[in-house]
Amino acid sequence: MFKNVILILFLFFVRESIGQKWVDTVYNITIQNNITYGSAFDFGGNLKSLKLDVATPIGDNHSPCGRPLILIIHGGGFLGGSKQDGYVRNWLIDFAKRGYTTASIDYRLGMFTTEKEIHCNITNLFNFPWDCMNETDSIEWYRAYFRAIQDAHRAIHFLINEPAYQIDQRNVFVIGESAGAITSLGFVYLDHKNELLSYFGSQNTVKSPNKIYDFPCIQTLGFDTSIASLTLARPDLIGDLDPTQNRNFTIKGIASIYGATLQDLFTSNTYSKIPILYMYHQPNDIVVDINRNKLLQGIESCAASLGSCGTLINRPMANGSQAIFQEIQQLKNIPIEVPEVTFEKTNNQVDCLGQLLNPSAAGHSIDNYWTRTLVFAKLFAQKIEESAACYTTTSTATLPSIKIFPNPAKTKLYIDFQKYDEEGFQFSINNLSGVTLISSENSRHLPKEINVSSLTSGVYILTIVTLKNRWNFKIIID
Repeated sequence: MFKNVILILFLFFVRESIGQKWVDTVYNITIQNNITYGSAFDFGGNLKSLKLDVATPIGDNHSPCGRPLILIIHGGGFLGGSKQDGYVRNWLIDFAKRGYTTASIDYRLGMFTTEKEIHCNITNLFNFPWDCMNETDSIEWYRAYFRAIQDAHRAIHFLINEPAYQIDQRNVFVIGESAGAITSLGFVYLDHKNELLSYFGSQNTVKSPNKIYDFPCIQTLGFDTSIASLTLARPDLIGDLDPTQNRNFTIKGIASIYGATLQDLFTSNTYSKIPILYMYHQPNDIVVDINRNKLLQGIESCAASLGSCGTLINRPMANGSQAIFQEIQQLKNIPIEVPEVTFEKTNNQVDCLGQLLNPSAAGHSIDNYWTRTLVFAKLFAQKIEESAACYTTTSTATLPSIKIFPNPAKTKLYIDFQKYDEEGFQFSINNLSGVTLISSENSRHLPKEINVSSLTSGVYILTIVTLKNRWNFKIIID
């Protein structure tokens, strides 16, 4: 009997150990900071270099398909914030320790503020950028949101196309807080043409911002786009990068931390399986209301009571986490395929003055970082796919049935298309630093034999290119 108990306990602990993969922080990591992932024009027409930080585990013995990726997007009201902010940096480090490749991004910030002189003393009293939150119209919020979504797509494409990062593009996850959560929700669920708003297109030219924009906005938030450097035209944004196109990766889940939606993202979708959604929010959040309300409504009310401030103008309505949860529950009755949702909230009711006096009671924060993060770490872990079939394509609609065999290989590797339009193809084999070691001219003969005897043991990327498509495969040489 005693032996049976010991055996049961042993099996239990083995099962628990296995079940903690992608959950426990067990690896040492390496971090690369300030990697340029692209460039794009900001709201004022100035070209910006876009940077990200990447963290990867050491000695994780990952799948030949690569590691799952977590993209992390910071908050800051589309006006400020950084990829190295507290929670953002913690997630970058802690999920890399769980075995992920993680990346936190900076993205284009800023909006056209109003030409009117709208000032409140709370700006000076609390070093709070109230003056900077009065935009020329509410459209500016939507355009800032869309630019951030575009930059998230730029970052993803940069990361998955860089062999050195060894990313399994079937397993992409996203974490965002505040404006970063608003961006993350758009990045994940804005996948259908019906969701491209007219605001993202060309708009009327704006008037030059009031001189308040230069002070305190630039000094307080670190803007480097001065009034003198602004181009006041508002061109079409969609033509620069359409986020509904070229989604050659599969998003499995998102964690939205005190986020909101600025538009309907759940009625239309192109997913075969919609990414899961974790949401966390506090009921006394004065930045992003947990329910449906204008952005910054709590701040406006708080500033009015403390500093005799007026109304923050031109803010959009937004659905906070509780409103999103209710919306998704209602859509189930239609029925429409909707995300699997986990929604956590607190009972924090401390008012704005109490939050100012006791920052630990702030509603726009996480009550317990480890507890909340562990919840969505476990949710993400359940969705990671680790099967051997790990090819990807930029055009899933035209994906043929391709065989790569044997894999692992020793001296010979074969490519075979089960359905092939005879247009010809080229291939190359790169190491994980992106160096091409073997390549071919155009070929039409199948199966194609490749001599890989010159390659040392390890993981490589096989790229197959036809006239219309490009596919990447992870291969192993024994």
